Amino acid sequence: MTRLVSTSSTAGPTESPAEGSRHAHPSEPVQTLVYRPLLKYLDRRFADTVVLTFQEIEDILGFPLPAEASALQAWWTDRGSPPSLQSAAWTDAERSADPNLRARSVAFSRVTPPRTPVRPAS
Repeated sequence: MTRLVSTSSTAGPTESPAEGSRHAHPSEPVQTLVYRPLLKYLDRRFADTVVLTFQEIEDILGFPLPAEASALQAWWTDRGSPPSLQSAAWTDAERSADPNLRARSVAFSRVTPPRTPVRPAS
């Protein structure tokens, strides 16, 4: 069951964690869940690359993206520690983001962990 919580008009609504969600932690602050709908959407896609327009992302989220999303490549490619609220949505879904600001779209590509070479038994 999902309960929407109102926040400021710039942040958009947030979700409280649903029971049994693999990405939610009971002590996780509600404001960190604002991009959870995008995480869920990406996590449920089987394609290695999912391309979404900004409008499609806004439809999934239920609120407009901030102006920085249209103007700054870094908003999408943040690799800080800890990751930004928005980038946690795709990194938790094991994807990277490659924005095309002119086309107002983002390619979310699956990040596969490097394979460990298998050594033959001696």
